[in-house]
Amino acid sequence: MGGGWGELSRGRNRPGAPPPFSWGGGGGPAPPPPPPPTQCFAGFRLSYLARALPLFLRPGEPSARRLLEWEAHGEPPAPELVRLTGRGAVAFRDAKVVTGPRPDTGRLRGAGVPVLVLLAGRSRAHDVRRVAARARRALPDAVVATVPGVSHHSMPDDPTGEVGRRVLSFLAAAPGAPATPPAAP
Repeated sequence: MGGGWGELSRGRNRPGAPPPFSWGGGGGPAPPPPPPPTQCFAGFRLSYLARALPLFLRPGEPSARRLLEWEAHGEPPAPELVRLTGRGAVAFRDAKVVTGPRPDTGRLRGAGVPVLVLLAGRSRAHDVRRVAARARRALPDAVVATVPGVSHHSMPDDPTGEVGRRVLSFLAAAPGAPATPPAAP
């Protein structure tokens, strides 16, 4: 789920640290949004990086659209995603891309913190089977699931609602979860 890299990297994996997410009450203010969980368990495919390169060389909506359509196997991406990706590439064209080292997932083993790893079944950004295998090896108690029919970039905007259902189901089963979880968007 969004924020995996940041949560694993920024001290949330230290013993005794509070759980990274809260439905409110007692958890204090929410932390700032972490970077996306793109490389927690495996890196990007080289073919994805090659397809993403034009977005950095010629930032804008046309390059963003080409990358997003390719990654989604020809499906038209949401216009908002194209606009956001294109504008972001323009606005941050001179910024250094920083991803950081792969988090030390071994420190989470036995921490008693429920972990959900959701993978995009049609991702061209990652080798989903490889990521799933590494996630299971690193976090044997984690729930690792693949959402069929969605690509890496379409996960946040999943039109089927499957991502939201899986997250809400996972949270509802977590220790200390409220009796009535919030409704899916």
